Amino acid sequence: MLAAKEFQEFVGRYPRSEYAPLALNDSVVIAEKAEQLDLVIAAAEQLLKDYPGAPETLQKPAVLSLAGAYERSARFPEAVRWYEQYASRWPTDPKAPDQLFNAALWREGLGDDAGALADWRRYVERYRSRPDAARIAYNVGLLLERQKDWREAADHWREFQRGYGRTAPPGQLLLARYKEGLARREAGRKDAGAAAAFADVAQRFPHLPQAERTAAAADAAAHARFLLVEPAFDEFVAIRFRTARQAGLVAALKAKNGRMAKLLAAYTEVIAAGSPRWSQAALTRLGEVVDFNDVTVEGELIKPEGSYLLHRNQTRFKPLIQLRDDFNGELRQSAEGL
Repeated sequence: MLAAKEFQEFVGRYPRSEYAPLALNDSVVIAEKAEQLDLVIAAAEQLLKDYPGAPETLQKPAVLSLAGAYERSARFPEAVRWYEQYASRWPTDPKAPDQLFNAALWREGLGDDAGALADWRRYVERYRSRPDAARIAYNVGLLLERQKDWREAADHWREFQRGYGRTAPPGQLLLARYKEGLARREAGRKDAGAAAAFADVAQRFPHLPQAERTAAAADAAAHARFLLVEPAFDEFVAIRFRTARQAGLVAALKAKNGRMAKLLAAYTEVIAAGSPRWSQAALTRLGEVVDFNDVTVEGELIKPEGSYLLHRNQTRFKPLIQLRDDFNGELRQSAEGL
């Protein structure tokens, strides 16, 4: 540590020396090895501020040292600033992608979604050929969802499939298609593109390689199928028994039965995807389909010849069960014997 301070003292005595930037660089290196982060920050910032014309071979390490020292000191906003500065000043440098990655990661960790989104987008624009570009682009979509910017999210997921169709894993592409459907559905409930996306997900899921059939992919396929069935379920529930006439009841029952068979098959497909969450939802729907406890027949119940039950005395029919005349007496005797 004494050597580090001596280098800084040299710069203090001879600030115009051609060796001053090199002395500050040596001070940074020694302070880093000793974990003296305050000295690292002081020497590196002095180098960059007082000697802007120093060669890049000194400036680049100084910026990296500053970013690292601020991060290890838990001063993350300052670390982000220096990470971004490195990536901005030397975008083609081999170390630039990692610095921009670090900046975006810390911004996201600090809750700065807008800043993180901007950095992630710069990353995929500048370094699209890197192996992790598809994963980063996927994360951009998640941030847009978190911000509930549904129209932009829908556009992003559509472009993700086009831009990374040959490089992203099949499971990730299926999830992107599913998320496109969700975003379109949130942006406009009447968007036919949402249903088309869900149908595509349901059709593609069985053809995924086994390794790609993750829990997330199964959830997506099952949810997509579930959402596709919802209009049919709503139509089923809308069929009501609003008449007591036999012809009307028969027609309603036929309509219910016809739709019930289709719903049973559709919800079975939801369960077949293998998602515990949406299997439970499908089973709940099936229970609602076959449960008629809450069904009521509206209107007046009718007897033959058009006689109403409420007007029994006006009918021409006699009771089918005739009570014996002496039955009341026997009933009293039976009750007295208890």
